[in-house]
Amino acid sequence: MGHSVSKHIRKHAENPLEYARLVQSYGYKLEKMVYPDCHLLPPFLEKAVDPKGLEDLKGKTCIRRAEDWRSLFIGFEFLSFLRV
Repeated sequence: MGHSVSKHIRKHAENPLEYARLVQSYGYKLEKMVYPDCHLLPPFLEKAVDPKGLEDLKGKTCIRRAEDWRSLFIGFEFLSFLRV
């Protein structure tokens, strides 16, 4: 999607279950982790449904599930909040 900010962010493949230990080795403390991106349907099916209805459903579902680690099974990204 053209409005996705993720294409402008440097990406790293990390295991979220090990991430707290990783950032600790750099002197940071993991405060919170969220999983904001989600796909409710495979991309080929998303093209076959009403785009406005799907966006509305994604907005409600993704925000509600953003702090649930199981959201990784819907999407593939996590966002971490770190403190020095």
